[in-house]
Amino acid sequence: MRSAHIGVVSSDLGLAGVEGVEGCSGLGKDGALQQPSNELAGCRRALPAFLSFTPGSGEEGEGIAEQFVCMAQPGTLGCDVQQPLESALKALWPSSDDSVTFIGADGPGERGHGDTRNAGFLRSADGPERSLLAIVVVSDKDDCSLRDPIAWAAGQNFVSDDGVRHPALVNLHCASDRTQLFEVSRYAKALESLRPDHERTLLFAAIAGVPRLTAMRAAQLDPSDEQARSEFYDQLLRDPAMQIVKEHRGTDSPNDDRLTNACQSVRGSATPAVRMVELARAFGINGTVHSICETDFGATLDAITQSIQARLGSPCLPNPLARAQDGLLACELIWTLPTADRALAGTPSACGEPGFPFLLPIGDDDPVNDSGSGARCRMAQLLVAARDGKLVPVPTETEGELFEQGWFYDDFSSDALRQCPTRPRRVAFSPGAEPPSDVHVTLDCTAAVRAANPCANVR
Repeated sequence: MRSAHIGVVSSDLGLAGVEGVEGCSGLGKDGALQQPSNELAGCRRALPAFLSFTPGSGEEGEGIAEQFVCMAQPGTLGCDVQQPLESALKALWPSSDDSVTFIGADGPGERGHGDTRNAGFLRSADGPERSLLAIVVVSDKDDCSLRDPIAWAAGQNFVSDDGVRHPALVNLHCASDRTQLFEVSRYAKALESLRPDHERTLLFAAIAGVPRLTAMRAAQLDPSDEQARSEFYDQLLRDPAMQIVKEHRGTDSPNDDRLTNACQSVRGSATPAVRMVELARAFGINGTVHSICETDFGATLDAITQSIQARLGSPCLPNPLARAQDGLLACELIWTLPTADRALAGTPSACGEPGFPFLLPIGDDDPVNDSGSGARCRMAQLLVAARDGKLVPVPTETEGELFEQGWFYDDFSSDALRQCPTRPRRVAFSPGAEPPSDVHVTLDCTAAVRAANPCANVR
């Protein structure tokens, strides 16, 4: 990863054109990237609309994490009608493109464009600045993205008998009446259009109201098995916990009705996130769902991070490479490491550090590094062999030492076909040998080219 942009968007889009619903006047947060609230102690007030982070540039990872924590605390105030999908789309959609429009300040009768305040956050979908777009929605309620707030709220009373407005009444109406909600396909089509190469450069993850075993079952799926993935979503949406069920609370009054929960933990409960599951399904292999009721989000965040690294760490190769007689490529995979004072936690700053035995010194003939860069190491290369009818990487000897971890040329796996559909060939890594985000990786095949053609001018 060369750099990252990190932003946070609130799900509060208000109820344009609807009066009398507390906290829902106008357009709410209006899809603008969020900055820290005045109420959050210890948060810097001068943060930009989004964070920019370049590994190895001297920026402190801890500082970025602290700033993100400030951004990711929207507080408890605001509209109870949660519209995370519409908010995300409005935040990302180019203001110059009117093919998708959004509710304007004067209500549904006026439609506006994307938000100009977020300019610079979303980078180019192609060319040298092409970036991976990862959208992560975190919510304990389902999406309620409205195409007509006035029609949706008509005749509704969101105040209980005791005179107190209860969010449960809003959420119950949203789940019960989907006729005024945008179709989920709006978000699948529009977000994919932002990334023409969306199979490799777009990810969607929902951390929301689904049973707690969902993520575990999803992790066991073979990404290339479309039928198994379809059956997984069929079973999830049929799960009794995912059904929209009204709980009457033992009284005759409809004003204290509630939705039954999809999951519950010591942190709280969450109602069924049916629409977010449907969107994750629409994204195919690029969509995942996780339960917000997990007691520890470590495994959830690790799964999302691994999905990102799988796309960033295994680039497709433009041309096929020929294996030598020993089955290896006449190429070296070089890691350029950060200096010790700039390395993030878990990143080596020298060849062969503990945990990285597969990083070997290049030798005395290594060219002088650019100013400010750290050590350069070559990575052990692995052979591939047939096992159970499939090609897999196997332990391989390099300079008299057997290595079980390293890199290999992958022009055979289902992952290569999925990530590189037009040219299924890539550099791949054995488990546990993926490069950290602040390491620069280069595939050097110049020696092979020179051996084949001594007169070649290779740079």
